[in-house]
Amino acid sequence: MNTKKSIALFDIDKTIYNQHSFFPAAKFLIENGTFTAETWPRIESELEKYNNKLQEYSVTANNLLKIFGEALKGKNFDEVSGLVKEFFEDTKGNFYKYFVDLVPVLKQTHDIYIVTTNSQMFAEAVKEMFGLDGYLCTNFEVVDGVFTG
Repeated sequence: MNTKKSIALFDIDKTIYNQHSFFPAAKFLIENGTFTAETWPRIESELEKYNNKLQEYSVTANNLLKIFGEALKGKNFDEVSGLVKEFFEDTKGNFYKYFVDLVPVLKQTHDIYIVTTNSQMFAEAVKEMFGLDGYLCTNFEVVDGVFTG
């Protein structure tokens, strides 16, 4: 029997997670020594430019991804991925209840994917946490298990 499923697509930030996960995750990575303390003022500077309407959202988002990518340079992919999974486990309560309750029901008739500008570590962590089918996201380059920056 060939059963076709529909597809359901969800973003992470402010769609299934009650805030922008990028900022608390960056702080978590700083606290765990993965990113240097200098990373946070760079992130805050971009956010301030956006909040003061000095630059567009797309420019801010791209700049934040660049900062994140630069902070990852030379870091082990598996170690960072593990920390991001730990971050989402620690903040699991920030996922909206509607999504948590909807996933098991929706999985019966839909393949569920994450579509996000967040990185592959974020998307993979959420995919695994909820047993989703896949994701489309920003991919930071990894060579031999290490981020290239």
